[in-house]
Amino acid sequence: MECASSRFVLVMLTLTMYVSAMVSAAPQPLNSSSISLEVFYDGSCLVEETFNVTMELGEVQLELLAKPYEPTNGTSTLLVLDDEGGPMIYELEDEKLLRVAVVNTTYIKVLYVTQELTEKHGEIWTLNVTSSAEIMLKLPDGFVITSMDPVPEIIDVEKGYIIMKYPEGSKTATLSYTVPVTIVPINETSGETGQTEQGGESGTQQETGDTTQQSNQQQEKPSGTSIYFPVSITQGSTSFILAALIILVVAAAAIIYLYKRSSQEPVLLTPEDEAIIKVLKSYGGGAYQSEIMRAVGLPKTTVWRRIMRLSSLGIVEVKKVQGKNYVILKR
Repeated sequence: MECASSRFVLVMLTLTMYVSAMVSAAPQPLNSSSISLEVFYDGSCLVEETFNVTMELGEVQLELLAKPYEPTNGTSTLLVLDDEGGPMIYELEDEKLLRVAVVNTTYIKVLYVTQELTEKHGEIWTLNVTSSAEIMLKLPDGFVITSMDPVPEIIDVEKGYIIMKYPEGSKTATLSYTVPVTIVPINETSGETGQTEQGGESGTQQETGDTTQQSNQQQEKPSGTSIYFPVSITQGSTSFILAALIILVVAAAAIIYLYKRSSQEPVLLTPEDEAIIKVLKSYGGGAYQSEIMRAVGLPKTTVWRRIMRLSSLGIVEVKKVQGKNYVILKR
C-alpha cells in the first residue's frame, strides 16, 4: 500500500514538473519571411510582415522590422492576423518584440504604421530597410528617386505606384527620393494687372476680389500631374493625421471582417464550449485554465483550442496572471 502511494506521489510530482516546464517554456522565436512596405508623403510607412508558423499550438516571439507608431491618444496601429484574416491574441513585450498565441495557423501577418525607417535632410528623404526577408517597396509614382543601393531585382510601375522588389538574403536596402510640390502663383494673367493700372482705386478693389476668387479656385482644382499641397507641410502634424487615417482604415477592415464572419457564419457552440462557459459562470465569471481543465475533464490542448475559439468570438478574454492563463467571461 505504501509502495503504491509512493509511486502515485512520484508520478504526480513528475507530471507537475512537466506541466510547469511547459508553462514557463520560452516562446519560439520567428523571423519575417516577407515584408511589404508602403511609403507616404510625410515619411510614415505602412508595414506588412509575414511570419511562417510551423507549430499548431503554442506561443511564438516575433521581432518586427521597426517600432510601431504610437499616437498620443494611446491608440495602437498594430494589427496581428492569422491565415484566415482573424485577429490573434498578442502581447507587446518590447518596442519591436511581440509574443503571440498560436492556434492552427500556417502564418501570422502583422500590420502597423512606423516612422522609424525614414529620415529627411533638406529636400531629400532616405529610407533604410535591413532584413534577410523578401522585401517589396511601394512608393507613389510622383516620387523622384535620386539613388538606390543595392539596385532592386525588379522595378515596375503599377496602378500609380513604383514597385521595387528585393530577394531573400541579408541586406540593407537604402533609397533616397524627393517629394514633388506644385507651387501655384496667386496671379498668372497680365490682363488683370493692366485693368488695375487703368481703373485706379476701383480697379484695385476689383483686382483684390478677382485675385482672391482665382486663388481659391486654384487651391480647389490645381492643374498638372504633380502633387499639390495648398499649405505648408510639417512632419509632426501630417504624421499624426496620416497615422490616424491608417488606424481608422485598419480598424474598419477588422470590424468589417468580424461583421461578415459573424453574419455569414452563425455562431454554434460545441458541448465543450458550453461546458467551459458553465465553469466560468460557476467561478463567478473567471477562472484559471488549469481550473477549467479539472472541471471539464478534457486535455490541455483541447481546452486551449476551445478557449481560443471563444476568445475569437468575443465571448471570453485571456489574460496572464502570475504567469498563468486566466480566462474571463465577457458575455
